[in-house]
Amino acid sequence: MAAASPAAGFDAAYAASMEDPVAFWEKAASGIHWERPFSRVLSNEPGKYYSWYDGGLTNASYNALVREAGQRAAP
Repeated sequence: MAAASPAAGFDAAYAASMEDPVAFWEKAASGIHWERPFSRVLSNEPGKYYSWYDGGLTNASYNALVREAGQRAAP
């Protein structure tokens, strides 16, 4: 049996992101640590700039280094 192509995973993710972008990015955000959770995923009011993860606060260093190192060290 042939393994699924990496492009198939990308295609599925792209399709999901286009079908329901808010749900897609909310699910993606659940995979990182938030110091303060966001109140909404996307603010796209007419006439204003889009705003993602309103009210949320995360630490990129923590997510990239500490959290990843901890996951890899776990048995």
